Amino acid sequence: MSYSPAIDRMMASVRPRLPGALDPAIQNEFFIVVDEFLRGSLAWQECVDVQTQVGLSEYDVVPDESAIILQLMSVEDKTEGCVGVQAGMPTPGVLKLQNPPTQTDLLKVKVSLTINAPTSSDGFPLVPLWLCDRYAQTAWLDGVLGKMMSQPAKPYSNQVQALYHLRRFRGWVSKAKVAAQHANVYRGQNWQYPQQFNVRHWHGG
Repeated sequence: MSYSPAIDRMMASVRPRLPGALDPAIQNEFFIVVDEFLRGSLAWQECVDVQTQVGLSEYDVVPDESAIILQLMSVEDKTEGCVGVQAGMPTPGVLKLQNPPTQTDLLKVKVSLTINAPTSSDGFPLVPLWLCDRYAQTAWLDGVLGKMMSQPAKPYSNQVQALYHLRRFRGWVSKAKVAAQHANVYRGQNWQYPQQFNVRHWHGG
């Protein structure tokens, strides 16, 4: 069993549809599918607090989970009431402020993440449980079936079904991207002001 009941249910659905496939082979494709899903949808996002220092413009951003940073989504100054801050991330994991601060502030840095090479003891990638619950039996199931069935000369090879499941997988990625953009609010906005009204140029004060 994995660390997630949703992943266990997905594996139980996959095995009978892929006769002859070994679990390690399925897990390898599962890792690829989850990574592709997260890179395409930016569905896994995390806020990291960063304490600034006077005169220092670059800071390491370390997520809590065993994960790889994909993109910088936003930076807000919590000291100034969560006002947006001009910053970039030329190197993933290194925050670069447009101007070095002249005072100490606490920044809320939101980044998108994907899975890292370390896996659970059972060989599954470490992903937040809410993502497993939402996508394991839908998007990730289609992705695994599509990629496994597209392999040539296997007992489970089926190009027609592979195209079907991969098309569904790409659709799930698009839906997840829209959901992430709207902060998972049904038919709603994420309640943030447009950036042009909510960003201040960093002058440190």
